[in-house]
Amino acid sequence: ARSCYLLSSDPNSIVFRVTGHSPGEVERSIHQCLQETGDLHSRREYSVIIEGSTLATTLECFEEDFARLAIPANAVVCCRMTPAQKALVVRVVKERGLLCL
Repeated sequence: ARSCYLLSSDPNSIVFRVTGHSPGEVERSIHQCLQETGDLHSRREYSVIIEGSTLATTLECFEEDFARLAIPANAVVCCRMTPAQKALVVRVVKERGLLCL
């Protein structure tokens, strides 16, 4: 993602990694990221990285929280996602009136 310039090279930017195998782990990870974005005192850039296996649980159980985290991000990198997951992410973004994520 860095070689494609999706992630900022700015040393002040933050990269959040959403992880977890169980719904509880995913929920804790997303809420920790959301809390940290809320704690940013200045409008600092941040990016989100999420694996396809975690994305499945996220979209099934925590879609609204994922949208709150992902939409304001400068970049969201979804690794190893299926075409169905890609369609779900596009739907989440379009439902909120945005054209791209």
